[in-house]
Amino acid sequence: MSDERTVEERKEAKRAHELFVLNLIFFHLLAVPAGLAFGLGYWGMLVPLLSSSALLLYYQNRIRQLANDEQKGWVQTHWEQALKRFRWLYMGYAVVAMLLIVVSLFVEPDSIAFIALTRVAVMPAIVMVLVTF
Repeated sequence: MSDERTVEERKEAKRAHELFVLNLIFFHLLAVPAGLAFGLGYWGMLVPLLSSSALLLYYQNRIRQLANDEQKGWVQTHWEQALKRFRWLYMGYAVVAMLLIVVSLFVEPDSIAFIALTRVAVMPAIVMVLVTF
C-alpha cells in the first residue's frame, strides 16, 4: 500500500504535521517567553492562541479543498489527524482560562500571590504543548 503513494503525496501529508510542530516551537515555546522578556506582559500570552486559531482555520480550509479531490483521500486523512491535535491544545487553553479567572477573582492583582498563581495557571497549556509535540 505504501508503494501506491507518490513522493508528492507523502510530502503533502507530512506538511500538516510539520506545520503543527513549527507552530508549537515558534509561537508557543519561543514567542511567549520572548514576549514576557520584551515587556509585553500577559498580552504576549495571546500570541500562541492567535497563531493556533489562524492555523486551525487554515487546516479546516485545506481539508475542505482536499475533500473535493477524491484522489487525495490519504492526504486528507493526515490533515484531519493533525487537526485533532488542536483539541488537546485548546483543552489546555480552556483550563488556563478557567484558572486565570479564578485567580483574578480571589487574589489582588498587585500582590505577589497573583503573579505566582498566574504563572502556575499557565502550566496546563505548557503540558498540552509538550503532549501534542
